[in-house]
Amino acid sequence: MTEITRQRRSELTAKMLEALFQHPDGLSFSNLLDLIEKTASLNAEECAAHSLQPSLRCFEEALWTGTIAPVKAGWLRSDRDQLSLTKAGRRAFAEISDPSELIEKAASHSLRGWLSVHTPRAYRLASRSLDQLLIEYRLVRRVGVGHLLGKNLGNANHWKEVLPVQTPQRFIIDLNLDIERGWAPYLDSIGVEYFEGGHTIYIPPEAVRGSVFEELMRNYPADSGIKLIKNHGGVDEGRYLRNGYGVAAGESVLLRSLVYDHRRLTLVANLLHAKDLGPRLFDLVEVQCGEHTFTAYIVEHVGGQTPSLDQCRAGLRRIAELENQGLLKINLPDGFADEDFEPPTCNGNALLTPNEQFRYIDFQNFLLVNYEKYLEKIALEATEKSHFGDRSLLRGGAYLYQSIPGVRLPSRRRIEDRIGPLSELLNSAGVSVERRLVLDFGCNIGMMMAQYLKLGAAWCHGWDRAALTPHTERMLLSLGCTRFSLTGCDIEASRAVESDLPGFLDPLLKGSVISYLAVRGHLGWLDALARIPWQFLIYEGHEDETQEQFEGFIREFKQQVRFEVRGVRDYRDGDSDPRTLAVLVREETSP
Repeated sequence: MTEITRQRRSELTAKMLEALFQHPDGLSFSNLLDLIEKTASLNAEECAAHSLQPSLRCFEEALWTGTIAPVKAGWLRSDRDQLSLTKAGRRAFAEISDPSELIEKAASHSLRGWLSVHTPRAYRLASRSLDQLLIEYRLVRRVGVGHLLGKNLGNANHWKEVLPVQTPQRFIIDLNLDIERGWAPYLDSIGVEYFEGGHTIYIPPEAVRGSVFEELMRNYPADSGIKLIKNHGGVDEGRYLRNGYGVAAGESVLLRSLVYDHRRLTLVANLLHAKDLGPRLFDLVEVQCGEHTFTAYIVEHVGGQTPSLDQCRAGLRRIAELENQGLLKINLPDGFADEDFEPPTCNGNALLTPNEQFRYIDFQNFLLVNYEKYLEKIALEATEKSHFGDRSLLRGGAYLYQSIPGVRLPSRRRIEDRIGPLSELLNSAGVSVERRLVLDFGCNIGMMMAQYLKLGAAWCHGWDRAALTPHTERMLLSLGCTRFSLTGCDIEASRAVESDLPGFLDPLLKGSVISYLAVRGHLGWLDALARIPWQFLIYEGHEDETQEQFEGFIREFKQQVRFEVRGVRDYRDGDSDPRTLAVLVREETSP
């Protein structure tokens, strides 16, 4: 590509100074570019992408470089994105009419100004290299060398190997999408509102209706929006940051490697929500569109009102507290000085809910720190509120009722030993929880719900005591689970448990799965089990339950519901005694 000549650069810079002379209050750089584009008779090469900075067109790069000499000469004032002439600049422009002479005069005031005018390409190369080094240095100072090396050399903690637990879902939509142009042209064609950022496109709930995403979004609460990643690629091969990030000026190359993959970002989103700082994440999904797959986040919609300066600063102080506690860290080179954390809007990332609660809606700007300690704290708090768990002298301290993924504490029951036999039994019975609603009665701290979500359940709803379910929610969120809801109550046999379910789950009741693990002795057989159109029920007996007793319980249950025992076995896990495990398949819906 032919480089813009020095004479032409001088003409464009003089044109810029002329526009600012006519606007004493100044202009934003974007408005200035629009004005020059309309008035400077640009040719095709000047409008083409610049070879060193593809994010800028050639004339834009020439104008940007052209600001250096006037700024160094004291003629041009730059206040963030606003440019204006100083008194000296206005005087110089009025006195010197020749563009080349005007720019030469500006260049004579400083070495950097002279270099930017006489060797613009070399200046941009040198300046960009220095700026890039400073950006990366600030990033290393902010996140620490240890975190960088730990991330890039694979020194993963235990939790990084097993979390998040939940398996993403995939949806197929019928749309002939132009992969090069992306989602915006389609959304424009159907006339819906959307919000476009550097890496994503967000479609609010009201805009989803009537779009190709309407059917997909029926699987989630009505206040859900969808955040589409611009890069195509599934959950495991796609990246959050747009293609080409790290190439343009002001962007960190190291940051591209630091930003978590999609699965790990669900943990960050859940942590922010658990701390009442971020919206609820309902799911991480893959959207298949023809031959291409995209990644999307289903998120709770935040009203959209911008916080006041004081409200935003209060919210940012709470984020800073999490940094001070060693729980998370901002991964941007400038930290809280970055525009993404500049109050009151935080570059569009700070919003208020309808009841004026602060929410920071982007989660790719954070890294998790000391997360294993956080998991352990959540696990111990949940165990203390549950009716299980203790302290063991032989095992050395805290002793969980059941093991928790990512937490290295001893436990009486091992979740790995529970889900293995169950999966085998489900396979032999010819049934699966995949794409089904699972209703878990006596869910305790949610470990089996997490395993059902790992097996691909569409959603899980659990019931347990009201004092426990808040801890269940925090526990599931910390494991990266999102497709769940809970009811805290004392369950009586006559309770209409169907009315506890969120409305969007009603279509999933037909063909649902009942999880009835070691609760029959506490609950009996609920009346609702005869009304709910479940497909199969997973039964686990108590430790002291005999085969004869199990058969008696089954006969009793058959007086309420017609089903067949499709599979039954005894198993034990951890330190527990043997238990009966069975799969009961309802005859009306038997495959």
